[in-house]
Amino acid sequence: MMKNYNVNVDLEVRHLRLVREVSATGSLTRAGAALHLTQSALSHQLRDIESRLGTALFLRVGKRMVLTPAGERVLRAADEVLATIERTEDAVRQLAGAKRGVLRLTTECYTCYQGVHRSGGVPSTGDRASPGQPLGGRPGRDLLRGAEERWAAIKKK
Repeated sequence: MMKNYNVNVDLEVRHLRLVREVSATGSLTRAGAALHLTQSALSHQLRDIESRLGTALFLRVGKRMVLTPAGERVLRAADEVLATIERTEDAVRQLAGAKRGVLRLTTECYTCYQGVHRSGGVPSTGDRASPGQPLGGRPGRDLLRGAEERWAAIKKK
C-alpha cells in the first residue's frame, strides 16, 4: 500500500533555521547576520510562519526574543529535522563520490535581489549550480564573476 505524502505542511526548512538561530542569538538582527539575511527579511519570515501556525513562536522581551512553549516545540523539531537533513546530504554526497560544495549567492537587499533575479542574472532561490556548469552568459554577469572564482577555488579543494 502506497502512503499518501500529499499533505499540507506549513513549516519549511528556512523557518526551522530561523527558529534555531533566533533562539541561539536572542535577536533577529544577530540571527540575520548568521543566516546572511536582513533583519527585515527574517521579520517577514517569522510573521509568515506565526500566521500559518496561528500562534507566536517568540515573545519580544525588551530587545530579546524569548521562545514561547510553541516556539520551544518548533525548536526541538528544528534540531532533529536539520540534523537529519545534514546527515542525509553528507551521506548522499559520499555515495556520489564527488567533491562538491554549496555556493550561496547573497544580495544586499530584497529589492536588489528581485531586480537582478528578474533580469535573469542569478539563479532563483533553491537553484543549484554543479561543478562545470557555467554561471555567466546572462545579464548580471558582473555580479557572478567573483562567485565563479570562488566556485573554482572550491572545486580545487
